[in-house]
Amino acid sequence: MALSKKLQTELVNRLHRLEGHVRGVAGMIERQESCDDILVQLAAVKSAVNQVIAKLLEGQLDSCVQRCLAEGNAGEIERFKKSLSLTLKHS
Repeated sequence: MALSKKLQTELVNRLHRLEGHVRGVAGMIERQESCDDILVQLAAVKSAVNQVIAKLLEGQLDSCVQRCLAEGNAGEIERFKKSLSLTLKHS
């Protein structure tokens, strides 16, 4: 995978924020906060994970697939399609 340095930094930063968010939700559970409030925060975590997935797929599309199309490397395109299929299957 050959993502740009900018995208790598952005993804890592998003994941670090997600770590903090998940720790916050764990704290809410330990404090026995409202189930509704916890569910709202878990939905926000899920949305944030989906955004990371979308950004990663965009980066893969930008770097790998465009390069492979230019080089005529169909194998990489098939690998991208499998990645996309797996992602959608588990979403």
